[in-house]
Amino acid sequence: MASVHEALVAALDHHENGRAAEAEILYRRILDAVPAQADAWHLLGVLHGQGGRAGEADSGFRRAVALDPARADYAANHAKLLAAAGRVEEAAGPCLAALRLRPDGAEPWLLDTLRRAARLAEERGDPAGARRLLSAVVAASPGDAQSRAELGLACQRLGDHTAATALFAQALALSHDAPERWRDLWLHSGVSFHAVKDHLPAARAFAAAVVLDPAGPVGLDSLGRAWPDAGEAERGVRALTWRWRLDPGNAALCVAVARALERSRRPAEAALWHGRAAALTGDPADEAAVILNLNLTGCPAADIAAAARRWAARHAEPLREAPPPDRSPDPDRRLRVGYLCENALTHDFTCLPLVEHHGPGVVPVVYALGANADNPLLPRYAAAALLRRAGGLDNAALADLIRADGIDILVDGAGFPSRGQRLLAMARRPAPVQIHFPVMTTTGLSAMDAVLVDASTVPPGREADFTERVLRLPVGYHYSPLVPVPDPAPEPPLLRDGRVTFGSFNMASKLSPAVFDVWAAILRQVPDSRLIVKALDLSPADRRVLERALGGALEIRPPTDGVEEHMAAYSDLDIHLDSFPYGGVTTTAQALWMGVPVVSLTGERVLDRYGASLLRAVGLDDLAVPTPDAYIDAAVTLAGDPDRLRRLRGSLRDRMRASPLSDPVAFARHVERAYRALWRRWCASQAAR
Repeated sequence: MASVHEALVAALDHHENGRAAEAEILYRRILDAVPAQADAWHLLGVLHGQGGRAGEADSGFRRAVALDPARADYAANHAKLLAAAGRVEEAAGPCLAALRLRPDGAEPWLLDTLRRAARLAEERGDPAGARRLLSAVVAASPGDAQSRAELGLACQRLGDHTAATALFAQALALSHDAPERWRDLWLHSGVSFHAVKDHLPAARAFAAAVVLDPAGPVGLDSLGRAWPDAGEAERGVRALTWRWRLDPGNAALCVAVARALERSRRPAEAALWHGRAAALTGDPADEAAVILNLNLTGCPAADIAAAARRWAARHAEPLREAPPPDRSPDPDRRLRVGYLCENALTHDFTCLPLVEHHGPGVVPVVYALGANADNPLLPRYAAAALLRRAGGLDNAALADLIRADGIDILVDGAGFPSRGQRLLAMARRPAPVQIHFPVMTTTGLSAMDAVLVDASTVPPGREADFTERVLRLPVGYHYSPLVPVPDPAPEPPLLRDGRVTFGSFNMASKLSPAVFDVWAAILRQVPDSRLIVKALDLSPADRRVLERALGGALEIRPPTDGVEEHMAAYSDLDIHLDSFPYGGVTTTAQALWMGVPVVSLTGERVLDRYGASLLRAVGLDDLAVPTPDAYIDAAVTLAGDPDRLRRLRGSLRDRMRASPLSDPVAFARHVERAYRALWRRWCASQAAR
């Protein structure tokens, strides 16, 4: 009787010589005698596969693999059967097993099967599965650029951008003879670099893609957005402008150019591009951006007011609902006052002390509209007022909520910077009396009844700049720290260091070229002085401009981590130099609170005059000056008076506390009197109807 081995040899001879029936008989006899004979199951599976009996072949291979899982040829033949039957994803498992058992035996068909299975996994939304399969392909094929590119994409989709960029780099290095791949590989690399905020390599990758395809929209779009993030906004402007020339009707491109211009500190040009976008889209946010950028230029107040009125005519006036809400016209009753709050710091400094210190004649209602649901100030608002979390409402729904809440006086503090364009809620007239406060410019709305200002921000005779009625408070802004801050330093650094330290902690977007010229003149006239600049939005391009303008007297500091550290940094300054034409507001108040005097250039617009208002409140009118030459003289004179600097360091905080600027109770009473006057005026108008 023949042994199992001899029987297998005989069966294989029949098999290899085309005698399939005889081979099958012998394989089955062997298996009847020895059911665990793995080779017989494997060869029977091969035979059935060759004969088109795929189901039986699959069964045979599975039995063979189960009996001897260490055989690479079993797994490989099973994979080949499944792939030929179109069952590619099922074939992936046996392929991986074959590679694991024989890493140096990867045949092209096997690697191709794994690639195909990976693509199918991607198509059904399984990038992790694709990554697992492609990793095996890459390990088995050191020179395979395409698999590295596909594995990079799988890693990218999984958020592993570090691995993705390394794989794209390998694919580029291996694709020296396939330049048709280079553009897409550079684009993919740029996407992953950008995702991990590695902005300069991202911009360089997109630039390489643009070199290969100068008119490619994806490359130009990506490059134009990447350069500003890398601190090279001017390069972004050039790329996006070129892209826009290829598609001048694309409003999103107009906005992208405008934003790159904003980051290049070219607000006048940015306003023009936002205007182009607005003309294409009719979007009120695009047109509001025109107004915001004009405020960063020397544009006259009358021109900005005209732009605001055009915005209101196009977007707000068509929404006005008549008649206004029905409220009891009792001039002396308790008033429900609603505040629209969008997590804007300047507005919080004004709104929160009002809410917390209103007298019994006011019931405050706060509409929290910011995107930050974790705003640490919300518990304080909630403790002092009815808090409505309304950030998810559109403007029509917000107006309906305000109307249903029975609001008598509605106060908006965001104006045109509002991300949700909440002026369009006020345009629907949900409250009988509506106020804009604190003020940037006129809103242009006929539904806005008044603005609250002071005699410094809007001097008598400038009422024509406003559509609204102008009411003046003793001071048009309030500042009290919202969180604990350190005490002022006991003395100015001049007395310790023997030299004057100027500083500017304003946003870099407020720093115009004229500012740098004036600062340079001050530094020249005050020997051995220095200037510390700290700004959240300072870019590498800003840094270069500052270094060219101010030279070795400049010290640039990174942004501080928190409010306490930020406020402590004022202790290193003798004098704070305000930005212009758009001056500081909160920054100026913070400097004064820390005992640091501020020199401010006063213009004709509201935003040019907040410095004058704050300085007047603490008796420093002489530091709010009308011309650049006077600004230089004021800074140089103050720098030469160490005794005055010492006295101010010790007295400014007390001066602020003694004024409505930082006395929340007095401030609230002044504002309530303005509210009551407007309410009585409305009541009188109702009685006259």
